[in-house]
Amino acid sequence: LEITSIYRPYVLQSHVTFETEVPDEATMRSRIETILKRGHPYRVATITTTPPPGGAAAGEEEDNTIIVGYAYATTYRERPAYSKTLESSVYVSKEAHGQGIGWMLMNSVLDECRHMGVRTVLAVVACDPSQNQEGRDREERSISFHTKL
Repeated sequence: LEITSIYRPYVLQSHVTFETEVPDEATMRSRIETILKRGHPYRVATITTTPPPGGAAAGEEEDNTIIVGYAYATTYRERPAYSKTLESSVYVSKEAHGQGIGWMLMNSVLDECRHMGVRTVLAVVACDPSQNQEGRDREERSISFHTKL
């Protein structure tokens, strides 16, 4: 899954996922299925790339669609009083940062949450004061991003 490839650097190079090991593709697929079975929104952003000169062999079709990000909202807590409260997450490939993809994905997720009658969507932004400057800058961008939503 390209989703796993997008998620991997967030696990390995930051603390934002609260995971210590990268989940395998079967685990990621199971997580997606659980979100969808609950009727919660899951959005994927793709781009289509231009095939290289010479492209696919004659008679073959080439899939040049690449997943560059994804976002979802799902159960915040299992207790019944939280049924109208979801937690959101958004992940964008490093190559696609700064292109508005995260913004587009999250707005789509939030629109669906409103349509579903969800009252509150939370975003957990992990902050670690021991981070280097790059890490602190990333945290500040995340806080700013979620505040503007």
